[in-house]
Amino acid sequence: MAPQRNPELEFSHLQDRSRFVVRSGKTTIGRLDYVMKLGNAHLVHTEVDPAWRGQQIASLMTEFAIRELTAAGTGIIAECPFVIAYLKRHPMDSGT
Repeated sequence: MAPQRNPELEFSHLQDRSRFVVRSGKTTIGRLDYVMKLGNAHLVHTEVDPAWRGQQIASLMTEFAIRELTAAGTGIIAECPFVIAYLKRHPMDSGT
């Protein structure tokens, strides 16, 4: 079953902080941090507010981050255990 899209969720890329975030209203409820090395984004940490767990927030945020990075031509290196598991469930065509 595909994740439900909550229209109240706002996804953004805070490039100056090397972070993707998801907000509900003005509250940040999740983040995915990365480190740039040699033109690749090393996805190192995913975190979701405990009150929002079980609602596929981390999956939606990871999907958003991957789409943003690949659209920009940035390579992706998964280091975060959640992102590694996500990519196993949703393989990318690029072989990453």
